[in-house]
Amino acid sequence: MKWKKKGSLTVEASFIISMSLITVGLMLSLCFFIYQRCWYTQAACESVLTGSALGIWKGESIVEQTEEKWKSRKEEFFLKPENLTANCSGNKDRVLLEISGKTAVWGRAALEFSNSVSQKGIRPVRYIRKVQAFMGGGG
Repeated sequence: MKWKKKGSLTVEASFIISMSLITVGLMLSLCFFIYQRCWYTQAACESVLTGSALGIWKGESIVEQTEEKWKSRKEEFFLKPENLTANCSGNKDRVLLEISGKTAVWGRAALEFSNSVSQKGIRPVRYIRKVQAFMGGGG
């Protein structure tokens, strides 16, 4: 009877170890997806914020400045998603950046992410003057 118990433990252990490895692999893939999505969301937010401030400061289009910043930021990341698209639009007062892509999980582009970020043009001089006028500081 002893040899039957040892054989059953071997079968159970091989099943448990293989399922554990598959679970860990799936969890790592999902962690890469979340990390990738967070990084590209942060890059879009930074691009929109920097583009809106630089465009007004330099006297150029905030949409062009946002596109420039986005192009430089997206090249820095090492985990590139498949079908990464970015659409930058807006006018002289507001800019909108929409991004989307697909993350490959075990060889398949299975997980999609998309995000849109908008920002009103930042005019710090005007804001400071409004605050000073409100506080009675004058100038």
